[in-house]
Amino acid sequence: MSEKDKKTRKEFIDKFIQDAQDLLKRDKGCRAALRHAAGKTMANAGGTAMTAFYRLYAIPKFQEEKCFAVVCMMCLWDEKEWKKAEPLIQGARRRVDVDSRGGFEKRLQTLLDLSWDEDGYFLAKLCRLVKFCKSKEIVVDASSLLADLLSWEHESHFVQKRWVKEFYSYQNKEEQKGANEHVD
Repeated sequence: MSEKDKKTRKEFIDKFIQDAQDLLKRDKGCRAALRHAAGKTMANAGGTAMTAFYRLYAIPKFQEEKCFAVVCMMCLWDEKEWKKAEPLIQGARRRVDVDSRGGFEKRLQTLLDLSWDEDGYFLAKLCRLVKFCKSKEIVVDASSLLADLLSWEHESHFVQKRWVKEFYSYQNKEEQKGANEHVD
């Protein structure tokens, strides 16, 4: 992908998420409908959620499902919390404690082995991971999540590699730091 294409994609994502947030800040009913559809495919979400979604900025057809998924998951948080959002892995890296790390790792490893599918299995697993983050008071950034989902199927799996590298490289640094503290 050229630098121009990357910039255009980032601009689309940023505009789409900002427009969605602007509309959803004003409409609690839309937010509620989309929140209840989190983890469901558009086909299984129901008319209220689809109506709320299609009121948003125009979305290219091939990106609808992923945009819908991210907007629904964004609505899991109150609109006041959106300002505190951070990329999923960075948030998990900082806030998932040692006791919960195994649960997060298992969910992450399962997701990394999956491809986006039509039946919603990947989406259900992703939503479970996002809800796990929410339970740890991590507000997942919708723009970065959408960017990652739009590239999830890339043949080099660079998104999956980056997620693993970011999560485990931090964990290894923390373990080394703890080991060095006990040497004294």
